[in-house]
Amino acid sequence: MTAVDLRLLLEAVRRRGWAEADCSLDQIRNIASVASWEEVTLRPGDSAVSVLEPLDRTRARTRSISAVHGLGAQPLHSDGAHLSVPPDLVILEADEPSPTPTLLWTGLDDLLATAGGVDALRDGVFLVRNGHASFYTSALTHLGFRYDPVCMRACDARARWLRDALRDATSQVTTTHAWRIARKILVIDNAKTLHARAAVTSSDRRRKLRRIAFRTGDVRSW
Repeated sequence: MTAVDLRLLLEAVRRRGWAEADCSLDQIRNIASVASWEEVTLRPGDSAVSVLEPLDRTRARTRSISAVHGLGAQPLHSDGAHLSVPPDLVILEADEPSPTPTLLWTGLDDLLATAGGVDALRDGVFLVRNGHASFYTSALTHLGFRYDPVCMRACDARARWLRDALRDATSQVTTTHAWRIARKILVIDNAKTLHARAAVTSSDRRRKLRRIAFRTGDVRSW
């Protein structure tokens, strides 16, 4: 493992929407602690570092993406969209090489340039379903861009326009990240980039990714 310059890594992630690094998730976690990044627990009962594995609908947690889509292809989404303040970074690490890729979509700027895109992103109303803590929001706020079609329900015409545009974006994925090397991390700008898992084949049911999410405290203009 090589030493990681956290500042340079973060710059690369902000510029591109994602970045790879030849280090472990634990190494990043130690460096992030020094930088005072806040670890975000995404699901009740989980630790900050969670394990993602393919689950069919019957085994999946209620209201999760797997509960809706099972082992099939996931829709594009951001992690922690159900939280009042989502994480702005998500870091993934594969325990073993996997033929099931992670899909990345970095088309936010293009969407903002689309007729109707700005209004839909900033003013379209979504109900974010999070039990007793449910709330209304737009997809793009001062906190960044959030979207998850499982926990976010479009409530007006602008939100429905955005929902449909993002559904179509699945066929316009900008990057397919193949997990060819174990213990190499993928860092995702969760406030700008959507991601998804491709459908899992029967030969890859043992696939496991470790995940951690952070709030870095960065102030960005949107």
